[in-house]
Amino acid sequence: MKKLLLLLPIFLVTGCASLIGTHHSGCVGVHKFEIIQALDDGALAYVCTFWDEKWNRPVVFISQKNNNWYDKSIIRITDGYCPIYEGVYRYTNKDSVFKTVRKVEIVKVQKKSE
Repeated sequence: MKKLLLLLPIFLVTGCASLIGTHHSGCVGVHKFEIIQALDDGALAYVCTFWDEKWNRPVVFISQKNNNWYDKSIIRITDGYCPIYEGVYRYTNKDSVFKTVRKVEIVKVQKKSE
């Protein structure tokens, strides 16, 4: 048990998701996504997780028009921006199954006033 507690901070610091350094109360703390399918008004994407297991990754819709994204590309959220959850996105997949996923918007973060 002690070994697990010692290793946990290492996973939290080195993982692809981090809650450190956000300046927006709605930031979800994720900084990397892998595009599954690029669309005109955004993209369906996997959320990058600590362990990077594709079979267990949550799928989200990133809402952003006029993007240059393409299938299987990686999106990294840079400093000054953060993803926030803004409702849901509904679609029908290629097997004609109705799906609902969380909708993510990437917003500019306001600097804290000193």
